[in-house]
Amino acid sequence: MWAITRRIPKECAIIACLFGAAPTGLLYGFSLYSEALRNKFNLTDGELLNISTLPSAMGFCGPFVGAAAQTLSPRAALVVGAAIMAFCQGMMYAVSVDAVHLGQPETALPVLSCLSYVGMATITSVVFSIPVHHYQHRRGEAIALVKAFVGLAGAAVAQIYWLWLGYRRDLKPSDPESLTGILLWVGVIVVTVFVCVVLVPAQAVNDPAKESRARLNMLFWMLLAWGICATVVGVVHLPAVHRILAVSLLVLLVAPLALLAVWGASGERTSTAPAEACFEREESASFVQMIRSLDAWCLFLSYLGTIGGGLFLSSSLAQILKAGGNSTTEASVLAQTLYSTGNMLGRLTGMGPSDALVRRGLPRPLFVGVLLLGMAFSNFMFLLLPATGGSEIVIAVASFAGGMSFGSTWPHMVIITSEIFGSRNLQTNYMFYDGCVACIGSLVFARFLASGVYQAHVGPNNECVGASCFRITHVVVLLTNLVGLLGVLAVCCRNANLYGSIGESIRDAATGSKNLLDAREQSLPTFAAGQSLTLGAEDNAAEKTTHESSGVVGASIDGPS
Repeated sequence: MWAITRRIPKECAIIACLFGAAPTGLLYGFSLYSEALRNKFNLTDGELLNISTLPSAMGFCGPFVGAAAQTLSPRAALVVGAAIMAFCQGMMYAVSVDAVHLGQPETALPVLSCLSYVGMATITSVVFSIPVHHYQHRRGEAIALVKAFVGLAGAAVAQIYWLWLGYRRDLKPSDPESLTGILLWVGVIVVTVFVCVVLVPAQAVNDPAKESRARLNMLFWMLLAWGICATVVGVVHLPAVHRILAVSLLVLLVAPLALLAVWGASGERTSTAPAEACFEREESASFVQMIRSLDAWCLFLSYLGTIGGGLFLSSSLAQILKAGGNSTTEASVLAQTLYSTGNMLGRLTGMGPSDALVRRGLPRPLFVGVLLLGMAFSNFMFLLLPATGGSEIVIAVASFAGGMSFGSTWPHMVIITSEIFGSRNLQTNYMFYDGCVACIGSLVFARFLASGVYQAHVGPNNECVGASCFRITHVVVLLTNLVGLLGVLAVCCRNANLYGSIGESIRDAATGSKNLLDAREQSLPTFAAGQSLTLGAEDNAAEKTTHESSGVVGASIDGPS
């Protein structure tokens, strides 16, 4: 494996980060064992919610965790992060089965969950910065793949759990056996980070000419197929069919490793993108320089609209439907499925249109404005839901639009941060948005605002039905998204020249590929009748196979910047 990281370092980096990103979806898997924890310790709704939401309060530590991880090599940081996560999850299981006593469970479990977040933030800072260092030209495509894998890995873990326990008998979520879901996540953390550590190159090969678009596209279609399979699995209730689809989903999990073996035998593929091309600001900003800039806070406000609105919808969707007059199981499944599908598609495909803007010299944050409008539209539709009598059409449109806007924001956070503030300190600078925006979105929008407004309008039976249940929350989210549009416009105006230069570099790379292709076609010899010419399948103008180890160009990511 160490040889293959030298032979095809970029491909190893992207696939390493796919697997390394899996543990960052830990919070998505909380529902596997949450009811078992409630039943075991008689936890209230608030105490159970603390376990899943209080770790978000640690988000303000994100930049400091990223800075600490940046002083280590990528492999060392990954090992440290995985060790913290695995230890905390293991202790959580030990507390849950009474093997270890750490005081009151309603206090010990949230504390362990918060400590686990520190490990997750360490891994996050590494796996979402490495693709940018390796894929300067195609950074958007690379980050989209890694971000999409987070949710897909969560779906894969859910299916492993179902194959292990769920289909054998009528297992209830509150059964003590469901607590093994915690151990399952420990195994996922250890295995996926081990794969990442083995595959991740020690240094970044910062040469845009060695970025294979064909191979990134192959991973794109594989993850898209995986996402469709995961969506279908979520709505199929026939055990035999579910089992076949679940196994297929898990087989696709190891497909990237098979691709890597094939690519390793083929060697690197090179293109004509100039190594000296500029795809970001030349002078990288430190964390202090970044937070002292107007751009940083305008972007923060913009991301807060989509992330805060998305976290509010995902945590309150069932209550929103009941308040809107449609509490049927079919409506709930429809909303959850379309929101999750939109989230996945947003992460995977959202970079395409913004890349198209950048190729034309337009600022990428313009597309964040589109996402803000999408989230505002979603909340407006849910605001109208009670007036429509719980229309399933409104539910479907609003759920998909909200999920798409929410999911697409995550890869844009990474890419825009790297383009405007440079990639030298990306581990620290990106975690400012990943941690702090998610912290405010989760605690303020999803927890205190939504819960407070809902509780203020509950009836005698402790339930709320009608427009008043979430009206104020929807309006606040709407206004936050509209104000975020002003931030987007400010960033676009201030960085128009930067994106003009990036767009020119991208167009130059594309023109170089076309000119070389034309030159090759004109230089082909003419053969007489009866003569033949055999060309290798991978020998083309834009990309050619090499079997040589290439030198390392650009900044190292093996240690401090």
